[in-house]
Amino acid sequence: MDGKEAWDLARPKLIVVLGTTACGKSGLGVELAKRFGGEIVSAVKKAIPLPVTVKIRRGFGAGEDVIEELCPILEEAGADAVAIHGRTRDQMYAGQADWDCIRRAKALLRIPVIGNGDVASRGDAEERMAETGCDGVLVGRGAFGNPFLFSKRIFSPEERLAVIERHLDLTLALRGERVGVPLMRKHLCAYIKGFRGGAKARPQILSANTREEILAPVRRVMLAPFDKEER
Repeated sequence: MDGKEAWDLARPKLIVVLGTTACGKSGLGVELAKRFGGEIVSAVKKAIPLPVTVKIRRGFGAGEDVIEELCPILEEAGADAVAIHGRTRDQMYAGQADWDCIRRAKALLRIPVIGNGDVASRGDAEERMAETGCDGVLVGRGAFGNPFLFSKRIFSPEERLAVIERHLDLTLALRGERVGVPLMRKHLCAYIKGFRGGAKARPQILSANTREEILAPVRRVMLAPFDKEER
């Protein structure tokens, strides 16, 4: 990746989320996407100078597939890119993501298509891009507790611990210890998943209220031998 490509990825942009799990359980987001998706995107494009990416799912109800119906409407409305999660809204995160719908969208559209769903490693992302021809991959839950997946190299436990401490300290600097430590409990539990003693350390992390209380069990776990069987 050259400097221009890196800037294009990092520059400010707006993501319009239509009918995904982020729209709640009322079903209103789904109806908005079906009936007014194109109008929403068109209005947003006219109102702001930023690139607009639209995030959708394969469909809304069980077995539904809106790729051929909705994606051309979004492109015609002026979307700069479409990000697609290969599950329906009703599936939430159950089952496996369908990447064939992403392949079909890429063949159908002229704008960039970004795939999403079940990407847990750099290798997963590279395979999905090769299989579908999509222009990029959106990583969600796979990066939770494992930001290292974006790197080509393996991080030692000591390096991982340094990242954890920096993540914690940045949060505490922003939110303070009283608010920051509770916010970081779930993150530190995710970081230690797969390490020997991680399960026993979780109650200590979840009950911690200070920087030292939450870091002490993490340090013990991260510097112990790695045990993949606990993952």
